[in-house]
Amino acid sequence: MFGLAALAAVAAMAFVGASSAMASGSTALCNNTSEPCNSVFTGHVEAKNVGTVELLGVANVKCTASKILGEALGLGAPLVIHVSELSFSSCSCPVNVVDKTGLIEGLWTAADTAGGTASGFEVLVECIGVHCIFGGVATGAVAKGGAPATITAKEVELKRLAGGFFCGSKAFWDATYEVVLPNPIHIAH
Repeated sequence: MFGLAALAAVAAMAFVGASSAMASGSTALCNNTSEPCNSVFTGHVEAKNVGTVELLGVANVKCTASKILGEALGLGAPLVIHVSELSFSSCSCPVNVVDKTGLIEGLWTAADTAGGTASGFEVLVECIGVHCIFGGVATGAVAKGGAPATITAKEVELKRLAGGFFCGSKAFWDATYEVVLPNPIHIAH
């Protein structure tokens, strides 16, 4: 699930994001601020949460630790990051990532900024006797390049994939991540 999990976008890099109507052209993680990018980054990407990660729904779950690991493939339309691990810990209710792998796809939206989607994640939240799985395709987070780059998810909608009536049909993910590797990293055409 991308939500609490995925994006953990957002996330990842989690370059998850804004409306695709605003996004355009090829996108890359860039080792410098050049436009177009003249030093495309490919390789290991790691992001960790800053502050609290929240999954808001029937039970408002808060986690103080979350991590996303992946591999950036280079210039693309969209930029693709294969996520190899998504994790949450120190949570107010148990949160287990059922499917820890997925994709983050990002498109340039403005200078050093990208939006896009995260998919392929499934997160099991067990709270007050209720078991819910959230995931699907999530959009709405924004990535900004810098030292460090950041990914911010604000009320990113996650679909309920399994669970009963008490799970509700959706949840919302709020989180901010800092990209610790590579650092700095920028977003360019």
